[in-house]
Amino acid sequence: MAIGSELDSKLTLTGASSYDLGDVYPSVPLKMFLNNRYPTCVIATRASQTMVLELVERGVLTVPTDAEVLREHYRETGGRNVGLGLSTSLGKWQKTGWSVGGKTLKIRAKSAVAKSNHAKIMACIRSSLNLGVEAVMKLPLSASTQFRLYQTWSVTTGTRARAGSWGAHCVYVCGYTAAGLICRTWQREQFMTWGFWDKYAYQVYAVWDATTT
Repeated sequence: MAIGSELDSKLTLTGASSYDLGDVYPSVPLKMFLNNRYPTCVIATRASQTMVLELVERGVLTVPTDAEVLREHYRETGGRNVGLGLSTSLGKWQKTGWSVGGKTLKIRAKSAVAKSNHAKIMACIRSSLNLGVEAVMKLPLSASTQFRLYQTWSVTTGTRARAGSWGAHCVYVCGYTAAGLICRTWQREQFMTWGFWDKYAYQVYAVWDATTT
């Protein structure tokens, strides 16, 4: 069965109208992973999800180091100080894995998820198969101010609301409520409205955990 079909057949949304992996697994820390100094957001997002995946699969909290994140970032960029494409990076995570704590961690597969399918997004967050989704956001400058002031990311108007005016950024989406989604980024849990998500989310992927070597 194709991964997309398997995702549709196994993921169902039931129960609570709100959910946060940070509450379910409070031992998983919020980490910057050098994303305040380097364009490591794709690997930082991977590191944030890796901690949850490994904790659930093996019962042990595995925290990637900053050095491991930076090493993987440069491995995938060929030593350049540039950002990564999410889909390509996830493909490398699946094919070759990345080194954390002396082990090579891989995923079994990745599957694009339509950002407009809110039910599937929420199901992926709650499912032990996926434990959240990774998303590239085309952030507006208004989000910069909202983040600095510890405000919800919400849709505003004017030139500062233009998609991508602050840049593209990858986040780990790990919770939801009726009002919006919770993501982990820049050592913080950041809340965004569903309207903000619908307007600014660009690429969304669920991943399936796999093997350790």
